[in-house]
Amino acid sequence: MQQKTATETPRTFALLHFASFLALSTLIAAIAIPAWFGQGEVTLERAAILLARDLRAVQNHAVISGRDIELSFLPEGDGYRAIDELGQDVVLYSDGIPLARRYNTDGVFQGVHVHSVSLEQRGPLKYDLNGFALNGGQIILSLEEERVIVTISSESGWVSIDGLSKPWRDGER
Repeated sequence: MQQKTATETPRTFALLHFASFLALSTLIAAIAIPAWFGQGEVTLERAAILLARDLRAVQNHAVISGRDIELSFLPEGDGYRAIDELGQDVVLYSDGIPLARRYNTDGVFQGVHVHSVSLEQRGPLKYDLNGFALNGGQIILSLEEERVIVTISSESGWVSIDGLSKPWRDGER
């Protein structure tokens, strides 16, 4: 039988501590992450901020591509998608996936709905090739009884969100 030397014992001890730390961290994350995203205000806030960022990305893509891009809202308030002037889905990012958010199939935003879309003029929310919002207005997102209002300014396309724990304004980001 081989005898352990004095240098092998500390390594084994450190490896055991590291494995215990990883197991404990995994357990805490498995409990904490669903609990965090299970909070309605967190889910609704994240959905509203993501919508605002997607609006900005659509606006930027309209300028870069030199085409009109619109945000089309899905039936029953299930989300939205970006489409070009030919009605085709728009790919905004290098991942090659068209911009489309479906709240009921996304586990993080389960229960979030586009409650209403009130635009200043009849027609879709569209950005022209100069990046101007051709039709501003408000989009109200809801989660059960909670509401968040995303406002898009006509012309400039600036976005603000009211109803968050901390007000969100486009110029402040």
